[in-house]
Amino acid sequence: MLNHSTSEKKLCEMLLKLPVASGNNEILLQEKKDVFIPDNLHLKRLFEMEKVFVWYPHNLVPSSRSCLSDKYRKIGARSVSECICTEDPSLPNVVELKQIDAANVCNVKVLVKLILGFLACSSLKMEPKKRREAMKGVLNLSFFETVDSIDVSYSLSLSSGKIITKRANRMVRWESQSSKLFTQMNWHGQNGGMVKYATYFSEAISEGVLCENHDHVAALSELIRLAFLLKFNEEAIDFLMDSKNLQIFCKDDDFLSSVFARDEKKKVKRKRKAYSNERPITKAMTKRRI
Repeated sequence: MLNHSTSEKKLCEMLLKLPVASGNNEILLQEKKDVFIPDNLHLKRLFEMEKVFVWYPHNLVPSSRSCLSDKYRKIGARSVSECICTEDPSLPNVVELKQIDAANVCNVKVLVKLILGFLACSSLKMEPKKRREAMKGVLNLSFFETVDSIDVSYSLSLSSGKIITKRANRMVRWESQSSKLFTQMNWHGQNGGMVKYATYFSEAISEGVLCENHDHVAALSELIRLAFLLKFNEEAIDFLMDSKNLQIFCKDDDFLSSVFARDEKKKVKRKRKAYSNERPITKAMTKRRI
């Protein structure tokens, strides 16, 4: 006599098709290899017209929806986030690039302080030397504005060999090899523009910093997004860090002071040079030259 788990497994193997939502209140049956669980809302919006997502009854409470998703997984449906292939956008046209001051995008010092606190106090508990190494990528970035759309391609492969591809504008791209951050700055005035930009900016920075610790990207990204929406106001970010039990230690503080002290000296030298070049030549100066 078969036990319950064995019977359930055999039943799952026998089921070859699963119901999918069609978008017009119809329910279709598709091969279970080509049916996906929409565990990522961004991807769901991109592919929702392609009839590839499992069907859920309307007004299903979250706990029941989660339970049904587990049943679908046992039968053979896969999470869409695990099956998507992404392709980074091509580099923007160099002619149309304009180098901009990082301050036009964010307060780099406050951003670095926030990330250092996360690396030190989150479950990562990264060593001081590694924290500083991780920050070099951010500190070495050059910021470039582009008028081109920074699109990312998302591809979903089906068992038939068909590949469904969608494109979405991500607004920000960190090119690690050249230490350049390409960004669109035309989000001002758009509906939801600030939230969208904050999301894409925070994801780009988090993925660049945590390229070897991808499991922590979502948590850091959420923190940076909130900081962006707070306009990197130092007092607000200090409170945010306290509320999340994040802090920087003596070595991190010394690192911040040394890095940004050098930057301040460079700015003062540039200002003095610009001032000396713009000063008019007076009669007294002419006499001294003679």
